Amino acid sequence: MIDQMQIQLTPAFAFATPYRPVSSDQLLHAGQQLAGPPDFVLGWEFLSPLAFEATWNGGNRPQDVEIRLEGGGRMPWPFVASEHGHGILTIHTGYTAKPPQGHWLWLRGPLNRPQAGGRPLEQQLRREVAAESLDFYWQFSAPNRTLRFEQGEPFGLMLPQGAGGAKEIAVEIVEPVVEEDPALSDAELLEIYQELSSQSDPLLENYPPVSCICPTYARVDLLEEAIHSFLLQDYPGEKELLILNDYPEQTLEFDHPEVRIVNLPRSFHSLGEKFKAAVGLASHDLLFVWSDDDIYLPHRLRYCVERFDPAIGFFKADRAWFWNDGALSGPTFNIFHGGSCWSRSLHHQVRGYPHTDLGCDQDFEKRIQVMRPGVELAAEVAAEDVYYLYRWTGTGSYHLSNLRTVRAVAAHIERQTVYGNVPQGRVVLQPGWKADYRELVHTFLATGQAAQPQAARKPPPMPFPPPFFPIDPPQPALTPARIRKLLGNGRDPKISVILPTLNDSVLLKRTVEQFQDTLPQPSEIVVVDNGSSDGSVAFLEKECPLNLRFIQGGRPLGVSGARNRGLQEAKGRIVVFSDAHMDVPARWWEPIADVLDNPVVGIVGPAIGVMGDPDLSPAVGQRIAEPNLRTEWLPYRNDEPLPVPILGGGFMAMRRDVLNEAGSFDEDMPDWGSEDLEICLRYWLLGYEVWAAPALKVLHYFRSRAPYSVRYEAVIHNVLRTAILHLSEARLGRVFDALKEKPQFGPALAATGPAWQRRREMHASRARDDDWFFERFADTCHV
Repeated sequence: MIDQMQIQLTPAFAFATPYRPVSSDQLLHAGQQLAGPPDFVLGWEFLSPLAFEATWNGGNRPQDVEIRLEGGGRMPWPFVASEHGHGILTIHTGYTAKPPQGHWLWLRGPLNRPQAGGRPLEQQLRREVAAESLDFYWQFSAPNRTLRFEQGEPFGLMLPQGAGGAKEIAVEIVEPVVEEDPALSDAELLEIYQELSSQSDPLLENYPPVSCICPTYARVDLLEEAIHSFLLQDYPGEKELLILNDYPEQTLEFDHPEVRIVNLPRSFHSLGEKFKAAVGLASHDLLFVWSDDDIYLPHRLRYCVERFDPAIGFFKADRAWFWNDGALSGPTFNIFHGGSCWSRSLHHQVRGYPHTDLGCDQDFEKRIQVMRPGVELAAEVAAEDVYYLYRWTGTGSYHLSNLRTVRAVAAHIERQTVYGNVPQGRVVLQPGWKADYRELVHTFLATGQAAQPQAARKPPPMPFPPPFFPIDPPQPALTPARIRKLLGNGRDPKISVILPTLNDSVLLKRTVEQFQDTLPQPSEIVVVDNGSSDGSVAFLEKECPLNLRFIQGGRPLGVSGARNRGLQEAKGRIVVFSDAHMDVPARWWEPIADVLDNPVVGIVGPAIGVMGDPDLSPAVGQRIAEPNLRTEWLPYRNDEPLPVPILGGGFMAMRRDVLNEAGSFDEDMPDWGSEDLEICLRYWLLGYEVWAAPALKVLHYFRSRAPYSVRYEAVIHNVLRTAILHLSEARLGRVFDALKEKPQFGPALAATGPAWQRRREMHASRARDDDWFFERFADTCHV
């Protein structure tokens, strides 16, 4: 007896002109069965709809695989892509399958068709709650190898497998219907709106049923806050929250008629695939993204539905509140997909989310813009109507923008289980907010200040010294010709690294050795001891390497003084000021030198992560958050270089000629504080630019306690001096108002006397004023 089995295949995407949809008898070659009676099919080959080839350069990032389609064409969806890095090529068939209970699908490479460039990977697809994507994976055999498939050439084989020892399984292929769209069209959705509007119950006017999709993975604490945000919604219509959990070690439970949790026993291949599955499981045709790590205020659903235009099919506010390490600020320009809603019809028209991880949400919105050019996807909203709190650091969890792939997230969570941070097994959710975020926003709108919520649950304390983790070198690597252009061939030092140090313990030697191992030759390191008493500099006192100069001052020089003392000894054409507790990768200097080659760029810095915890999201520059000139780290988005308002002084690089013209650090700033803010503002206003090169990621040790005494009067003095030197009278007044209640304000202001003469000199020589600066960074800086 032969088991009977039916697999329903539906297209996740369709080919667009000039690539027409291929029929199932073309894509799934039922005629090429392996053996058996004529009425039975033992397997199907998947044929490439076009010719393509891919070459791997040996790197671990997705972009290290170059894909070339026949004739230079492009597909409207990633038929072939590199998503997981490590030399793995993914081929998306555009079909999904859901085998019946007791059966599974075996996906492998085509029989008797070896490829010199690589080998196919095998996988089994078993029955899940949602249909599985039929994707095939090829592993490159070695760097600089090429995989090529001709049009019509098989790239994969699907073999259905049955339970109970069945040797043959008859499979009926259901023809995918590309032209028909089972979702409601925009016109049909508009009819529903009109019908609801005519109902007698005024509470249901224009409030159709909505589904909020919440993909989640091992973030119980944050998810409980997201659920509570949903339960507090004042939306009068029908609503549901669909939580899609694919962390197999947790079974989430919460009993509520409007909340539905789907626990899957296996993780999705990509975030885009997970979002598409959530859309497929949602009950209603108006869909809201409900991020599991952010906060939505109670008016979100009602406000968005009241402004949703079915003719556009998409709505998102143009601004969001920004929650960073417990501090509320904004509203700031909203680039985040988590505040959006859209119709199922629009989702099908653009063929949903691409099968990628980081950026799948932005690509989804780009598809909408391509389909509907000229349509504004973000609507202007008043500050009091902003409904979205985007949370960055301080949540105690991870960010995909740092880890980039679902595989990296899984690896991070596996490490975190060692600390007991991730509950396992059955988890009964207990929704609630850790703070009243409504009150935080209301207070902020009324006063400009917000009472801060209690701190998130912190991970276990970092051991000292922090464990060392190798950092991937920046990609792509520069060519030898480009390096020669940037650094020259002379005998003088190419790069000078200046390391001021004060009681850095064993981290000083660790940092010095890493710079010694990674600097291009000839280069140099200048260590300036700022009064260490912990024995950390003993190894330099005993024996100093040839390419290192060790300076011991008779008295502490402060941050600016120590950096400038090292600059007096430095000979390199590029000067890097770095803290002496830093981990750096190989070739770290390449993105720095590359960006500095632009003559308008005066300062460059890297993306800065946390030493000992490479999975935490890095920061890329800083912003001025408040009139007291408090700075906040800005989040990482991608590897592309970009201008930033401020750089953290833990790692800054300048060209020697620019330092000679624009000056180094302000030595009239005693001790510590605002020296990085001052020099960045000065460079911007003198006509130079401050850039970040996020392709370079370094790890910085953030001390819980300073190894030196910090005089708060000096901190206030440095803030006031920065404001006096660079800000207009109106902004200067706002800074004074923000600080005047501090007991140290009077003495600190009295000590700023020399700054007023320097102010006149600066204003006479600068190329831009502070109005230009704050207009340039209006989305992030507020004074």
